[in-house]
Amino acid sequence: MAKDLNKDNQIAYRILIEPWITEEATRIAEMNKYIFKVAKDADKNEIKRAVEDIYNVKVDEVNTINIHRKKRTRGRTTGWKPGYKKAIVSVKEGDKIEFLRVNNHMAIKIYKRNTAGRRNMSVVKVDYISKGKPEKSLLAKMSEHAGRSHGKISVRHHGSGNKRRYRIVDFKQDKFGIPGTVIALEKDPNRSAFIALVNIRMERKIYLSH
Repeated sequence: MAKDLNKDNQIAYRILIEPWITEEATRIAEMNKYIFKVAKDADKNEIKRAVEDIYNVKVDEVNTINIHRKKRTRGRTTGWKPGYKKAIVSVKEGDKIEFLRVNNHMAIKIYKRNTAGRRNMSVVKVDYISKGKPEKSLLAKMSEHAGRSHGKISVRHHGSGNKRRYRIVDFKQDKFGIPGTVIALEKDPNRSAFIALVNIRMERKIYLSH
């Protein structure tokens, strides 16, 4: 399991941005290989020390892959999807990195290979997702148009619908060196990713993208 954040491994947490959790990563984890998204300026030795410091394992080999930026077009607008850097870390036999486990259970469900469509298919389990109400202090109102344009009905039979609230997520994630505790994992109706409710110092709570 990962260590608590302190002054000694703040640099390590800046090098390892996040674990790479996909079907491919789940498959090669059985061979003691783990994929991480890392800082672009990090070299193999820095990545090795960061993994050993955070997860308390012995690293045998590190391979890195630079994913170049990609051109994306939506309608008449053309932009670029930013590039990133991945690292495939091989750990010593007998050591395990268990960031895919929640309460000692796998957080990813792998289906049996009954058909060609089910082969190598996996989904995220939702058993551990909180079913309680969201944090009231981190909610914002979402305006309803109800099929109106400048106050006049432009689309009929469109009511305001259910009252919706936007979850205020801290996307900057720049609070290094501040200890925090994950209170709950929640499903955000406004995005496909889960969000984590974190209680940080001075009784303040924030939402982080999980």
